[in-house]
Parts: sequence; structure tokens; C-alpha cells
Amino acid sequence: MCLDGVLLVVTATSGITLGGPESILRLPAIGMLTAFFTCFLHVLVLFYFIGTGKDIREAVEVAPELQRKLVP
Repeated sequence: MCLDGVLLVVTATSGITLGGPESILRLPAIGMLTAFFTCFLHVLVLFYFIGTGKDIREAVEVAPELQRKLVP
């Protein structure tokens, strides 16, 4: 996730220091890369939480002492 922070800083710095026409053309590409990478990380974290939630539910279903303790 450190790469996402670096991409966000690079995008912000590129936007603040716009100079010539090549930097104006480069900014949308950097912004799109940053946006896609950020969305990818959000989806990755979402699927991680879905998977761990499923694992926890299965573990609670198997162990009766956990069911008594956690289900009510």
C-alpha cells in the first residue's frame, strides 16, 4: 500500500507543478494509473474481508463452544 501513497504524491506533485504541454499530457495518464491502482487495492481488501469472514463463520459453525459464546 506504500506504492499507492507514492502514486498519490506523484500525481499531486505533477498537478501542482504543471509546466509545459508534455506535463499537461502526462498528468491524465498518471492520474488514471493512480485511480485504477487505488480501486484495485480497495477491491483486494474487500475480498480479503469477505474471505476471512467466511472462514470465521465456518470455524464458529464447527465448534459448539464458540457457537454458545458468540452466536447469541
